[in-house]
Amino acid sequence: MAREFKYVLTRVCLTSGQMTLTRGMLELFPSEGTFTFVDTTRDQEFKATVVDKRRVTELGGFFKLHDLQVNDEIVIRPLEDGRYGFTPVPRKK
Repeated sequence: MAREFKYVLTRVCLTSGQMTLTRGMLELFPSEGTFTFVDTTRDQEFKATVVDKRRVTELGGFFKLHDLQVNDEIVIRPLEDGRYGFTPVPRKK
């Protein structure tokens, strides 16, 4: 069964359009290069890039599309076809 990860967004993530991978997430993504992820709420594909093994860049459009804020989460799950599912989860107010 595919493992899910929850990533909590920070102000730095939102302003830079990137995430810094936690140690547990390093095994999830390639160590470098571009990959495809699917916005599971809109069934829309995006491209992102892993840089320096720990940073995933080019996520600003996805963040803005969902008006994500500090402490909102993204649930990330590898898909069987090699892509990744990204599900935005706004924090409860």
